[in-house]
Amino acid sequence: MNRFFTLLLFLVTYSIIYAQIQDEIVAIDDIVVYRDASYDSDSIYLLHKNEVALITENDKNNSDWYFIELTRSKLSKQLENNKDSYVYGFVPKSKIILVDSIPQETSNNSLILQFEIVKADTLKVTTKENVIYGLEIPLSISYTISSMLLKWNNKFINQNEVFFNDLYNIAFQEGVYSSNGNPNFTMHKLDDCFFVKQKCADGAGFYEITWVIIGGKIIQRLIDEI
Repeated sequence: MNRFFTLLLFLVTYSIIYAQIQDEIVAIDDIVVYRDASYDSDSIYLLHKNEVALITENDKNNSDWYFIELTRSKLSKQLENNKDSYVYGFVPKSKIILVDSIPQETSNNSLILQFEIVKADTLKVTTKENVIYGLEIPLSISYTISSMLLKWNNKFINQNEVFFNDLYNIAFQEGVYSSNGNPNFTMHKLDDCFFVKQKCADGAGFYEITWVIIGGKIIQRLIDEI
C-alpha cells in the first residue's frame, strides 16, 4: 500500500511539474503581435523571424490565434515584478510553428553547449534586480556555472557571462556538463537556425531554456519556469 501511494504521489508531482511547461513557438517570418485576436487590434510588438515565444495555457481556446508571452530582453533578463519587461499578445497560427515540430538533429556534434559547473558561492549576494533561475534550494547545496563554451564547426567559443550568470542548478555535480549525448538537451534545426532545448534543475525549481543559435552565435535565450 505504501508503494502505491508513493507511486501515486510521484505521478501527481510529475504531472504538475510538466503540465506547467509551456510550448515554444517560432516565427517563420517577421510578424506583428496584436493586443487582441484580431488584425484590427493594436500592434504591441514585432516578433522577428526565428524569434521564439511561449504559448500560454489558454491558447487552445482559439482556433486561429495563439496567445503568447515573452520578455522584451532576448536573454529573458526581465526585471522582477516589472510588467514592462513582458509582452503578452496574440499571433496568427498561420505565421508560426512549434519548436517541437521542427526536425531534431540527433547526430550533429558540430554544435555543442558546454558548461563548467562549480559549487555555488554561499557568500554571494543573490538578491538581485534580475530574476534568478533554479534557486529554490539553499545556496549551500546549489551549483552554478563558472564558464560556458559553444562549439561551432570544431571550434570552442567562450560565451559572455550574461548568458549564464543567473542560471543555477542546471546540473548537480561539479565538472564539465555538455549537451553532447545528454538526454536533457534536444536540438532542432530550421534552415540555418538551431534551437537547443535544455531541461534544468528539478522539482519546484525546474525550468527549461531554449537557445536560438545562428552562425555560431546565440541570438536568443528563452526561459520557461514552472
